[in-house]
Amino acid sequence: MLKSLSLATAALLCLGTLVHAQPGRNVPGLPAAAPDVNPEHENSKKEAEQAYRSAQFLKVDELTSKVIRENSKDHVALYLRGSARVELGIRTRDVAKIRQGIADCRGAILHDTQNQSMYYLPYLYGMSNLAKLESRAQHADVAIQVATSTLAETEDRGESRANLIYQRAFAKQSKGDFEGATEDYKAAIKEFPAHLGAHVALAEALVKAGKTEEAKAAFASALETFPDSPLIYNNRGMFFQQQNMHDEAVKDFSAALKNDANYYTSYTNRGFSLMQLGNPTAAVIDYNESLRRNPNQAEVYRLKASANLAQGKADEAIKDYEQMVKMAPKRAVAKAELGFAQFFAGDYASAFDSLTAAKQADADLRYVDPWRYLALARQGQEDKAKTIFNDSLQKIAVQRDWIDSLIAYQAGTIEMRDLAASMSQTDENMKISQQCEADFFTAHRMLKENEGTRAREHFQKAIDSGKKHLSAYRGARYALKQFETASSDDSTPN
Repeated sequence: MLKSLSLATAALLCLGTLVHAQPGRNVPGLPAAAPDVNPEHENSKKEAEQAYRSAQFLKVDELTSKVIRENSKDHVALYLRGSARVELGIRTRDVAKIRQGIADCRGAILHDTQNQSMYYLPYLYGMSNLAKLESRAQHADVAIQVATSTLAETEDRGESRANLIYQRAFAKQSKGDFEGATEDYKAAIKEFPAHLGAHVALAEALVKAGKTEEAKAAFASALETFPDSPLIYNNRGMFFQQQNMHDEAVKDFSAALKNDANYYTSYTNRGFSLMQLGNPTAAVIDYNESLRRNPNQAEVYRLKASANLAQGKADEAIKDYEQMVKMAPKRAVAKAELGFAQFFAGDYASAFDSLTAAKQADADLRYVDPWRYLALARQGQEDKAKTIFNDSLQKIAVQRDWIDSLIAYQAGTIEMRDLAASMSQTDENMKISQQCEADFFTAHRMLKENEGTRAREHFQKAIDSGKKHLSAYRGARYALKQFETASSDDSTPN
């Protein structure tokens, strides 16, 4: 989903929990071939280099493996295969693959007669990512030590030296040393002012270190150096999102798209900010543009579904969720969100099936159980619901948690005072969320008792809680048909 990041400028550029972008590849050229080399091998390595530039890592592995089988000391082939395997392992979170790549990089360094510092880059990058994936700071410490000793020994200057400093910064960042990383990113920029990765990563490290104003200045400095960079505009936009400055974020995402109309991550990110600004209509337009450019984005289908739900378009949302489930069939939460949308649409049978599938995929998803009970009750199958959830109904007060209490309340075995007593007494924010859910299920209990006016009052209370992330909040809006609608002058920014 994300644009690829070269080993020369690899970084953690995630500034949020949505979609971040990364610098494009900048693979150093291959060493000049010796006059007596195997022409077939050289052609394979050149082809592998081109494949690496276009992120075809499996092809790189295939081409270079053939060369290595015939010449186990070919340091260029080892470097290319190691780089590709490190990238593949990081993308798939495959620790074994990263280790294979690191081993190849060691081989490239061992058999290299020219002592090229670029061979250390994928090794350092792999070690830093192992530190993250295995939660072992020792790997990052090794990367820092190797980078430091290599910097002391090499005579490289400019970009080559900046790349090594950058990798040391990345290693420091991977172990949570944001202060140290910041200093190294600054040093990399000083050594080579046009180092895109260092500019962007510096801003992120400053954000992580809690230095918001310095981060803002770092983004501004990066844009002075790269005024047409969609990457920097995109990532600064995400920085503004974190600060809840969504108007500013929209401006930056729009600037990114002005510089590159196919920068699909910025369509996604702008759509998210537009949703926060109460414009789901424009958000859907942006999500569709992102998916048109890259349809393989399950998360964007989820975001688009949420925007459609906000407008009362449950049928459209269901189609989006179904696509998300198709793309991520093992994701239990995807099945749950599909079930909620089906419930809002009044398809209680399908809702029960989807919510049950979610629970089967992840037994810890207990929050779907009160909804499963209600979905059966809405079909006139409350006896079946009581049988399925008999364990919750048999528990005494001290045994019940919040989920058990919601189920027991629906079944009539406890009353509102008992439900209120089950709410958190120490976490006010949690209590407000639980009250929202209590009002939603109370409203449905009132409907069952033909108390329509009281049901509407409780639905409105659920909405008034402002807990937009809760299914109870969205369900209440559907019950009262209170949807978000764009004004006539709302549109997606250019």
